[in-house]
This record gives sequence, C-alpha cells and structure tokens, in this order.
Amino acid sequence: MKRLVFWVIFCILTIYVVVIMYIYFNQHKIVLSPSPHYHPPPNSFNISQKFIQFGDNDSLHTWYIKNNKRKLTVLYFSGNAFNISHRLFHADVFNQLNINAIMFDYKGYGLSTGIINGKESFFESSDLVYNYIIDSLAVPSDSIIFWGYSLGAPIAAQLTSGKNLLGFILESPVISVNQISIEAYPYLPFSMINKFDFDIEDYIDKSSGPILLIHSEDDNVIPFRHVSNFYNNLVRKNKQMVIIHGRHRLSSFESFPIYFNGISSFIKGLTIKVE
Repeated sequence: MKRLVFWVIFCILTIYVVVIMYIYFNQHKIVLSPSPHYHPPPNSFNISQKFIQFGDNDSLHTWYIKNNKRKLTVLYFSGNAFNISHRLFHADVFNQLNINAIMFDYKGYGLSTGIINGKESFFESSDLVYNYIIDSLAVPSDSIIFWGYSLGAPIAAQLTSGKNLLGFILESPVISVNQISIEAYPYLPFSMINKFDFDIEDYIDKSSGPILLIHSEDDNVIPFRHVSNFYNNLVRKNKQMVIIHGRHRLSSFESFPIYFNGISSFIKGLTIKVE
C-alpha cells in the first residue's frame, strides 16, 4: 500500500513538474499571439508606412497617420495578438479624432523583424519608435499622448518614466499578467516562471500627467475589479475613467459613442498647449 501511495505521489509530482517546464519553455506561445500575415490598409485611411532600422539587418514596421500640421501625436501600443493591420478600428478612431498617430509592430510581429526574447523585446521596440518620433518627426515629448491597449498598457507605462508627456490613455489595460494568471491557475507558480510579468504598477508611479482609463464591466479577459482597484489607488491630480460594456476585444466597438466621446473630451481637456 505504501509503495502504491509513493508511486501515485511520484507520478503526480512528475506530471506537475512537466507541466511547469512546458509552460516555462512555451510561454511565449501561451501569452503572445503574433501574426505574420499582413493586410495593407485601405488608401482612405491616410496611412503612410515607415520601417525603422535597428541592429544590422532588422527593422520595425510603423504606420504614420498624419491628419494635420499640429505637433500633437498619439503613440499607440498594441496588445499581445495579431499585428497593426488588424488595428484598423483604432486607425479609424484617430482619423475621426483628427489627430496624428504612430502605430507600430513589436519585434517579431507582422512585418517587423527581430526576435521576441522576454518583455525587454517590447520595451526596446517601444523605445525605438518613441525616439523616432522625437528625433525624426521633431515632436516634443509634451505633445505626445501614449495610448496603450490591453498588454500595450504596461508596455507604454514602462516607457513613461521621466518623460513629460501630454497625456496617457489606458484602454482595456492589463494591470498585472501575474495576477490574471494566478487567478486563472492558482495551483501553478506563475510568478516564479513568468518571463512576461508585465505589471503596470511597477512603472506608473514613475510618470506624471493626466490619465484616462477605459474598461468594460463585462471584460472576459481582464476583470473589471483589477482596473477599478488600480484607478482608485492611483495618486494623480488628473485621472478619469470611462466605463463601457462588452467583451474584451469588442467592448470599444459595442460601446462606441461612450468610448469615443470619453476620449474626445479627455484630449480636448488636456491643459498643456500644443501647436
């Protein structure tokens, strides 16, 4: 009997270790869903494409939407899935807002080359595009709005440190990858093995400036309480929250009037003058 109990425990532990090892070595496939399939945008979207070179032979693919001659520019940070050719909804929003915007694909996404090697790959990609806006487009930091969608929110937050930005928009934001993982699989040690442990609270206090949060009460990926708790604990003079409805990927579309009016009002209310 003791031998049987021993082997049962041994088998359970072995399976547990194998599962943990599988997750550790394949977590980029679990957390990330980059798509290499690119679909050119319609001409009516007023998008010009630019490749930012880095390293010896690599480049990041960007979309530049220029709607006016003002310096005011949005830097848009995508989520974990697909590529920018699947972000026409947001490109259309920028056009409706009559605002200039840069959208880009991280290393290994879409037409961007390079290797995804942990969360630093996302930070490096973002830094390259930010510097391109500052140096090549001659847009000052206080004319830039960071707009982070889903996993793009903590990526954008990391880049805000020490920068005097015009504003910061967090749409359906991931507050903590570890928190989501632990709640979904409490029996697995995600906090110990996660290479993509993005946590917005690690970075947000290093930044300043107005913040707008947009989140759905019905979000099926990121619990509403994660975002509401983050908002309530956020120490910021100018913070706003727009509550919408619908599932994670559809809420902005399904609640479009509330969504769009909230963003438009926030941008118009920014007090820093930009030309």
